[in-house]
Amino acid sequence: MSWMTVVASAGHVPVAPMLANLVDVIPTGVISIGPSQTAPLNSVERESQKARVDLWRTAFLLSESMFGSLVIRHARPGDGDGLARLWIDMCDYYADLAPEHFQLPAREGLIEWFEADLTADPPDAISLVGEVDGRIVGWIWAHILAPREDAHQQLLRELSETRLVVEALVVERPFWRQGIGTQLMRAVEDWASAKGATLSTVDTYVHSPVSMPFYEHGMGYSPRRVTFQKRLPGASEPG
Repeated sequence: MSWMTVVASAGHVPVAPMLANLVDVIPTGVISIGPSQTAPLNSVERESQKARVDLWRTAFLLSESMFGSLVIRHARPGDGDGLARLWIDMCDYYADLAPEHFQLPAREGLIEWFEADLTADPPDAISLVGEVDGRIVGWIWAHILAPREDAHQQLLRELSETRLVVEALVVERPFWRQGIGTQLMRAVEDWASAKGATLSTVDTYVHSPVSMPFYEHGMGYSPRRVTFQKRLPGASEPG
């Protein structure tokens, strides 16, 4: 599988008033210039941003304890039905948010599509699910990229590092803001660190009111690149 990560992992389901107030007072964690650009932070601003990230993480962990126990395990054959349900839920959210960019998937064959990937077990990839009371409510899929042999001839410094690439992170909407996305991300980051990874990357939709604050403020990621797109003259919109 290879998808752009369009995360549904922290959103609009009300949480306990204490947590809602805690999250509401957190200000913007970066100096915004454009949709995906930030100005360099000085030492005081970096410490302030770190404090906000810690506050978000505390909120997610506290909310998790209030909403039941979460079990994180490796995805396995037989999980295709639950993963297909999560995928449809996420696609429904994004297709409603930006129908010009996202669509609802065909349901026919979707479970089998997921099951086919669950039979593979590559050593440089990981697929985890989060369960609450036996129900799959979250899923993450990621893999590791080794340093490029020609990194010394490339422009990007990151190509000389072992990198974690998060390809998909999904949490079912009724379970948003319960710490599930945070715990799945942490589990994958720990796995990658144990394998020598030093950098983690993830792509998401720049206009998402859910995934952008989750990654920036909740997980401590920083935006660093922008993808531009335009439809060529004479090209019709996809049906």
